Amino acid sequence: MTARALAKRRVLVGAGSLADARAALALAGPLSELMPADLGGVFLEEELFAELDEGPYSAFVSVWGTVQASPARLRAVLESEGKAFRKALGELTGAAEADLSFRRHRGEHVASLCTLARGWDIVVLGYAAPRPARLVIIQIGAPGPSAGDGPGLADILAKRMGAQILTAPDGDEATLLRWLNRTRAMAVVLDMRHGPIRDQAQLRRLVDAARCPVLITGADTAQGTGESPAS
Repeated sequence: MTARALAKRRVLVGAGSLADARAALALAGPLSELMPADLGGVFLEEELFAELDEGPYSAFVSVWGTVQASPARLRAVLESEGKAFRKALGELTGAAEADLSFRRHRGEHVASLCTLARGWDIVVLGYAAPRPARLVIIQIGAPGPSAGDGPGLADILAKRMGAQILTAPDGDEATLLRWLNRTRAMAVVLDMRHGPIRDQAQLRRLVDAARCPVLITGADTAQGTGESPAS
């Protein structure tokens, strides 16, 4: 089945820095080439940045490295990285500025994305890997959205990226997280409706263990009370 036969999917890319955004867009772009998709973006700002006035200096890890500066300087860095993310998304989609689906949101990353996921088929949480990754895509749960008996999300990505697919081993969460930490994959494809990861706390632990972008279906079904206020 060709990409034309697949139903169009809405893909939301979330990231808290330009480095994380680039890691996510490097997957969302190829995905949109093989699966018709409408891409949107959200720049995630942790709540801690709302309290930058409490100290004279703070640190922020950006695409340029760790920046240590005053709260005003850190806010400027965040503003610059958010604009750069928006620009990169616009260049990828070819959408006009007025038509680009992009927003900023303040709150913890996982809770924010799970809250904002309503109405989106796929959520990509960006994560800039701190070490070289293998050409491996890990599949957890169902294969991901497809049309009829078309290819699943992991298959589509693997074909485009020239990567191998590994299916996560059965077992408890601790076993899964240890395996993820050792595998050093380029991406994880996760279906939160079918599989061991069902709530926001589990998703946070998975992201910390995988240390790579995570493509999520069913993110809006994630259990958890960690919803953050829209901003």
